[in-house]
Amino acid sequence: MSSANTNGHAYWEDYMNHVRANLKENPKKPHFRLDVEFDGRAPALDDITKIENLKAIARREFSQSKDLDNLARCAVASLFYFELESSPTYNREITQFQVKSVTDHL
Repeated sequence: MSSANTNGHAYWEDYMNHVRANLKENPKKPHFRLDVEFDGRAPALDDITKIENLKAIARREFSQSKDLDNLARCAVASLFYFELESSPTYNREITQFQVKSVTDHL
């Protein structure tokens, strides 16, 4: 992708530099970018005649992608955890723990 309008790599690098600079605030949130490399120029964004070819290229590139596998694992894992809003408290009278969680992904 050589066009300034379609090349998001520079924006991605700026974003990741910002993320790395703020690791103390958000240390464990993974970030993913899946790129497709073209032989030659990328097709125009409005060239609908290339859609089937682009789908085939994407399937071929990502069928063996470790990045895509990692993304899928993170997506599935995010369904099975929660973040605590505060420390659990124990109620001795009824033998019960009270847990408050942040459920922003539900």
